[in-house]
Amino acid sequence: MFIAVDGIDGAGKTTLVKQLAHHLAHLNPLTTKEPTSTTSWGQRLRQSAFEGRLSREKEIEFFHLDRLHHLENKIKPALVSCRVVICDRYVDSTLAFQTGTPAQADQLFAYFAKDILVPDVTFILKCHVSVGMERIIRERGKLSKFEDLPTLEKARSIYESRSGDNYEYVDASGSVEDTLQQTLDALIRRFPYLENGLIRSGGDVKFSDCGDDSNLKIAAGG
Repeated sequence: MFIAVDGIDGAGKTTLVKQLAHHLAHLNPLTTKEPTSTTSWGQRLRQSAFEGRLSREKEIEFFHLDRLHHLENKIKPALVSCRVVICDRYVDSTLAFQTGTPAQADQLFAYFAKDILVPDVTFILKCHVSVGMERIIRERGKLSKFEDLPTLEKARSIYESRSGDNYEYVDASGSVEDTLQQTLDALIRRFPYLENGLIRSGGDVKFSDCGDDSNLKIAAGG
């Protein structure tokens, strides 16, 4: 099973990824993040968040190359081994921050689609930009080059325009506990077999055959 968690900065993605890994511990989850820290493209993108952004064309190129390496060397091997993969930011993050409109986001996704995997479920965490920025300042003390008000407002509108069978929208404006409960409810609704193992201790949920649970198909759409 491939789970992506996305949304604007300060929405609570990293916290939710850690919580999901805890609640899915019986499925030996792998948590990972984009951009990665293991490629030159990912490292340069991480640096640019505080040293100055690259051109739009370079950002798109570097995110795509970093993602392809991530898929081939970490995500796909984990899925083949029947592990749950939980990714903090994925393709929708690139669409939200490297395009300017929902239509441009759709066009860029069409360009990426032939090369990537569509997650089994993508959680988009929704909150007002002001809430996200307040959380960032409180926790980190400063904003990155991607976290100014116009950039986050534009990203929020693109995130909330995304549609497809794999998307679940979560109201992340409230407490951490409320965000988690909404996410667990959505997981159980989509994958009912998870309920006992996810909510109750001693559950016996296993991948006897991960062929039906892991998304190893090349993406065909959003």
